[in-house]
Amino acid sequence: MYTIKNNFLDINISNSIEEKLLNWNFPWFYKNHVSQKNDNQFAFFHTFWNQEEFGNRPVSLFFDTIKPLIDKINPKKLLRVKANCYTNQNKKIIHNYHTDQKEEHKVALYYVNTNNGYTEIKDHEKILSIKNSCLLFDGYHEHRSTSQTDTDLRINININYL
Repeated sequence: MYTIKNNFLDINISNSIEEKLLNWNFPWFYKNHVSQKNDNQFAFFHTFWNQEEFGNRPVSLFFDTIKPLIDKINPKKLLRVKANCYTNQNKKIIHNYHTDQKEEHKVALYYVNTNNGYTEIKDHEKILSIKNSCLLFDGYHEHRSTSQTDTDLRINININYL
């Protein structure tokens, strides 16, 4: 159903990804919904790759930052790679269940930092946000995210692939 891999990357690579994504000059883009339009939620995103909109090439100057993560997953084809950034809203915000793509795909969720937010696959347990762990599952499973209350930011990298 799903797999969680702890200590997914070399610790130096993991630290480098965290440092770059938490840096003041990393570009985050506001989106006024998280899982579906008009859900009255928000987050910040950064797209590294979007095959549907931009073809088979990186769309971010920061793609090399996450290249070791992509190499470790070793996909046949990348569909979309984006970072999600949730801000601390002083209460737990639970987002709606969704799937990332309509087509068949796999999902890798890489947790950049540790916090009390989580991912939940529908009808299954909550997967905690633990730095340098990676959740792998088939994309047809509905899942949802939450915000956190113990850190300023919750950051993960969402990879949709074949």
